[in-house]
Amino acid sequence: MEQNPELSKAVTELEEQTLEEQVLAKLKEIEAILTKLDGDSIDLSVFLNQIQSFSDEKKKELQALVDKLDNPLGEKTITMRTITRNQYTYAPLAYQEVWKKDGKITKYGNFFLKGFVDDYSLGVTEGSNHLVIPFPNDIEFDLLCISPYSFFARPKAGQRDKAGISGSLDNTLFVLGQGATGILGNGKTGTQRDPAYHTFPSRVKKIDVYCHGDNGNSGAFCLLENGDLFVSGSQPHGIFGIGNTTQVNTWTKSKDNVSNFFIGSTTAFCVSGNTIYGAGWNGIGQIGIGDRETKTTWVQVKSGIANPEKVLISTNYENHDSSGDYASTLFLIDGLLYGAGYNGGYNIISQSTSDQTSMIRVTDSIGNPLETPDGTQFIMHPLETVILIPNGGNMDLYTGGNGIYGHGDSTSGSKKISKVRTFEGKDWKIQSNFSPCSYGDQIECFMICSETKQEAYAWGVNAGGKLGFGWIGDERQMHKVLLPKGKDFEIQLQICSGTDTGGIVCIVDGEMYACGDGSYGRVPLSCSIFSKIPTK
Repeated sequence: MEQNPELSKAVTELEEQTLEEQVLAKLKEIEAILTKLDGDSIDLSVFLNQIQSFSDEKKKELQALVDKLDNPLGEKTITMRTITRNQYTYAPLAYQEVWKKDGKITKYGNFFLKGFVDDYSLGVTEGSNHLVIPFPNDIEFDLLCISPYSFFARPKAGQRDKAGISGSLDNTLFVLGQGATGILGNGKTGTQRDPAYHTFPSRVKKIDVYCHGDNGNSGAFCLLENGDLFVSGSQPHGIFGIGNTTQVNTWTKSKDNVSNFFIGSTTAFCVSGNTIYGAGWNGIGQIGIGDRETKTTWVQVKSGIANPEKVLISTNYENHDSSGDYASTLFLIDGLLYGAGYNGGYNIISQSTSDQTSMIRVTDSIGNPLETPDGTQFIMHPLETVILIPNGGNMDLYTGGNGIYGHGDSTSGSKKISKVRTFEGKDWKIQSNFSPCSYGDQIECFMICSETKQEAYAWGVNAGGKLGFGWIGDERQMHKVLLPKGKDFEIQLQICSGTDTGGIVCIVDGEMYACGDGSYGRVPLSCSIFSKIPTK
């Protein structure tokens, strides 16, 4: 339908008006109407009801504009939604102060940490206190990525001439912390205690980090909005896809025309055009191309994809109890779920326990390929497969694999992938403590949560009461998490997968609550019931 040009012009003019101009215009509108009524020779008593209704309506419109003038930013609160984290992190709570109005963030404030922060990162050991991550105060940041010792922050778009930087900040990324492996991309391998920044050719779209070993090797992937993929850090298995295994200390372009990427601790994948590419260690065949050879350059995994923007990949590695290497990958491509790599516990298919070096459809317990429509989610832990599949207006949970810490249905040990439970509603998400870090035997915790319903269910390691059941002790059976509730609700599993510290964290109506292991000053005491955590 063709838009009325006069109406379009009026809307544009209204959008360009400041709040003060809108208030003055509304007052003039009311004054003009009252002047006209005063000049007309009519009996106003006949229209008293209509006039009163009109007057009330105009008062509300005017008051709404005045409220915006008096409180343009809304209420100050806190959020975790602007923060992504590698779960192999020494258990600091991380959150950001923000201002919200009508459910939307109007201003971004400081990032805070509470709990263990050692001198590799920021030059202090904070213990139980709150620490401001010292990025420039005059810049608003809308995204923070946390690795074990390093921090990456993206400025909100539209800022310029701040923190002594001339021009636009749209394409900058600020870094801070330990850079021993070159992960910060600032050309150094020491600790960066004052924030440094790098200017890319385009705005940062996505950033993620990984570790391999006891933080001895770590790196970062940074995808720009123009499709350029940059990398920096240590890559002992050629995960960067740049043709070698050499450490990179400055941001280096790895590939162009990339729409998304997915990384584990030793293997990476990216989507370019209608093709998936893989790189890195491939000792279990987890790249899915029919061999076990390490790939230091990007190799084609699958082409001819109809909906590349909907591709999802989960890949990871673990050296479990020093008994061997485990690595596997799940791929969701055009509504079909494939797997590759370790299959020793029926992690991918039920027909055998042979590892799969080529991509193969994931099957259920009787050998049928799983039906995985849009909205399917999954986490490929090297020893456990967890999948959420939409089923009408609900979500079905499937689990399988070795299940060392259980499958959520009281069983453990090798189990073919099968349905465990149906959750009512469509907004359920999977969270796990497992991270892109191959540091030995990582403990396993899994949580299925709905922020809309303010409900969560979990199973796995529960030392220190970190899963919020109200008791301490590992649980193979899924149990309901005893959550605080309110109007505005957020939930995150913040458990260090290497040290077994941390727990579940909630923000409810601007207040933070947590349960779990009290080590490193993260929560006041080890507690299996959520307690309020004071914030700044």
